[in-house]
Amino acid sequence: MHLVSCNEKQEPYIHRDYFKGIHSPFRGPIPSTKIVWTNGVFDILHPGHNHLFRFCKQYGIVVVGVNSDESAKSLNKSHPIINNEIDRATMVIENQNVDYVVIFDEPNPIKCLELIKPDYFIKGGDYKIEDLPENEKAVVESYDGEVLVSGNVEGKSNTNIWKYMDAYFAIAGNHIEGSHEVFMEVFHDAKK
Repeated sequence: MHLVSCNEKQEPYIHRDYFKGIHSPFRGPIPSTKIVWTNGVFDILHPGHNHLFRFCKQYGIVVVGVNSDESAKSLNKSHPIINNEIDRATMVIENQNVDYVVIFDEPNPIKCLELIKPDYFIKGGDYKIEDLPENEKAVVESYDGEVLVSGNVEGKSNTNIWKYMDAYFAIAGNHIEGSHEVFMEVFHDAKK
């Protein structure tokens, strides 16, 4: 797990061990500062991610966990990961609502949640609290943290982006006459 600070805009990657024994190194000079954690692969950023980060910022200092390359591969996504972990972390940290980015190696954020102990663990997209992995909720609830869901932006997801690209390349590969109309029809069907 590494840390990229938005304030420094350099690459001071700090290993996870830095956090051991510290309730939260992200707490500012004001003890009441709340820490927010959200995480994901964040390969192709879209308006749904912006909505998530904006929602998180309402609650405090935003720490975004980005799956490392190895971690992202272990998730068995239905599509390839395009950008490497440094590029993905760099894109995320450039968002004005993100204060810190942590790159983590595990398939889930449990070790990060245990070390950072955010006040809020926020999931986006089409997650429902009852569908979140029990072990992630249990870690957050063990220190009286709160799990929230930001909701999604209709039609804005990496899944839809990949459906769009698949439809596009299916048409381009077949050199179909009137491809724009066919493409829009295929894309519309892919969104269902």
